[in-house]
Amino acid sequence: MNRDEGSRLKKFRKTVVGSQEKMSDVIGGTQSSMSDAERGKVRISTDMLRKLMEIYRLNPFWLFFGKPPMQISEAHITYLLSKEEGGDSILYLLTEALGPLSLESSNMVIPVELQGAYVDAVMTKKWNLELLHAVRVVRFPGTSGLYRTFQLPNNHMAPTFSTGDYLCCTPIKSIKEAVNGSLCVVVTKSYGVVAARISVDIPKKKVKLSFDNSLVSSEQILSIKEVLEAWEVKSKVTSNFNNPLEARIKRLEELNGGGEKEED
Repeated sequence: MNRDEGSRLKKFRKTVVGSQEKMSDVIGGTQSSMSDAERGKVRISTDMLRKLMEIYRLNPFWLFFGKPPMQISEAHITYLLSKEEGGDSILYLLTEALGPLSLESSNMVIPVELQGAYVDAVMTKKWNLELLHAVRVVRFPGTSGLYRTFQLPNNHMAPTFSTGDYLCCTPIKSIKEAVNGSLCVVVTKSYGVVAARISVDIPKKKVKLSFDNSLVSSEQILSIKEVLEAWEVKSKVTSNFNNPLEARIKRLEELNGGGEKEED
């Protein structure tokens, strides 16, 4: 939590609740943790934010973005926290995703149409309301820890990946720790979200991105400073399946000279 958010939390507490001790007693936690949050030393937890919204009708967009009013109606609170409106996603983004890499078990799905906004959020460390409402947090079976799932915007990695595939990735804390030749998604300042095979030249401070599709430019060379985030691909979700039966029928037709010809 930054100082602006901390000062707004303090203002809310003084205006609506009263003492730190009283607010701590009502929502749980300790007075010292509340004090740290008000001074911007720690981020408010997802559970604390939910309780402040449910009990005191705190407007989360006022707290994090300064958007008035300070309090909103119970109906509005119910709407924001509802499962249908992605309540868990909104709380996660406000409390966890805005901070540094955490060990929370979570997975943000970033479709193609939101990747520009995602890059802006990473660069500025501020989430706009459009992105906040649109991004969803899901948990895939068999995964644990922090994940990002990026939708592939092009066919640069064909045939390994296809346009529209979702690549489920784990974080690489430093680009210098990336394994050369590994499949990664990198978030860059100039090129946006890019899926590629990565090679890092630490002495030259360069990153080479190589693509599997021979019909496109084979590689891009970037400065290490260009890379905002790096994620290692662990799995994919795709709707592009090769039908072995169709492939065999096509091969038989080729062997038979293109299939039977109609008689005159």
